[in-house]
Amino acid sequence: QYLRIDISKEVNVVHMAASLTELSNALEMVDPTAATAKKAPPSRASSFGEEKKTPEGIIIRNTLSSVSSSSSSSVTSSMSEKQKARILLDKKRQREAEEAKEARMKTSALIKQDKYVRENDDNWKSGQSAACVKSGDKISTFREKYG
Repeated sequence: QYLRIDISKEVNVVHMAASLTELSNALEMVDPTAATAKKAPPSRASSFGEEKKTPEGIIIRNTLSSVSSSSSSSVTSSMSEKQKARILLDKKRQREAEEAKEARMKTSALIKQDKYVRENDDNWKSGQSAACVKSGDKISTFREKYG
């Protein structure tokens, strides 16, 4: 009826704690509301996901479960300030990556346009741009200034 361990057997506490953690993580995947009702022991890194470390030393866990994306508002309220800050930092990084990608695409488009103009415009000639010749003085080196 009950799961009992015989007294004659030796129990490895580390393996027992790991088993309990994996079991509580599995229960949390099946029913996320049950985890909030009962306080489970602090869970260690799940073996069901992938961990990445950012340059700032923040560990990002990518779990394979779809439970984490189901109800973000209830999950956000139970998170600590550090976890919220990490999520905001991750969103900021993603937004910056998208902006950088768009900027690279714009730069690439400008380069292609310039190349087309160089190849097809009869009036185009190589030389200094108007911004370079604006001052009229060349940039002098330290040796030219001071001998």
